[in-house]
Amino acid sequence: MREVEVGYLAGLIVGEGHIIPEKIKIRRIRGKVYYARFPRIEISSTDKDTLEKAREIVGAGSIRTLKYPPPRLPLHRLTIDRKRAYKILEKVFPYVTGTKKYKGIRYPTADLCKKVLTDPDYKSGRFAIIHP
Repeated sequence: MREVEVGYLAGLIVGEGHIIPEKIKIRRIRGKVYYARFPRIEISSTDKDTLEKAREIVGAGSIRTLKYPPPRLPLHRLTIDRKRAYKILEKVFPYVTGTKKYKGIRYPTADLCKKVLTDPDYKSGRFAIIHP
């Protein structure tokens, strides 16, 4: 990935997208709940070409279209999961700034990106055991 493309992705993430530190429930065995931690990047736009270009740069991800009644335009969402999202965050981290709102809480995007990159559970995708 060239530096220009990394800057383009960073701009899309800060402007149109968000980073989600995801915790996925894998299974429950004898009272223990097993989770895996992964980062997820979502970028939303009404322009599908922009998201297709981003997916071409990344080489992964899926684009989903949400249709609304007129006069609203359809919304397209690019989702990049797991290890591929982690690799992208490593590259775009120097370019990421600003804050985002997620589930009613304001997160500094750079701080959230740093949290995901420094937490070893996100890098390996390993399981965390959480007792109920």
